[in-house]
Amino acid sequence: MRIAFVLAAAMLVVPACKSRQTNDIEQVKKEAPDAQPTLHVAEDDARYVAAPNATSRQVHYYSLKTDTTYVIDESTGKVVKTFKGKEMPGVVVIDKPAYQPPPLEPSKETGKDAEIEEVK
Repeated sequence: MRIAFVLAAAMLVVPACKSRQTNDIEQVKKEAPDAQPTLHVAEDDARYVAAPNATSRQVHYYSLKTDTTYVIDESTGKVVKTFKGKEMPGVVVIDKPAYQPPPLEPSKETGKDAEIEEVK
């Protein structure tokens, strides 16, 4: 009987807890009206958060008042993840330089025409 009561209570409490979680951009605007888009992220970026049914672009909204960043799927408007602070924890992004020189060509001496000296 106790197990049934615990299960029934859990079934009522768990959905109530989930309903407080921020789910979409409209709810973010109500909770943190000062939230502004700070970063647009593509799928190949280290700051992209993989999620089911997510598209290839996300927008990070940051609220200074609550010191919270909301990662929002660009096309659906759904919140993928929230975290405290402005920087995503555990992610190090190394910016790629705009200009990358072409790869060096192998020198002619290392090719098959190079002379090999024998050591005596």
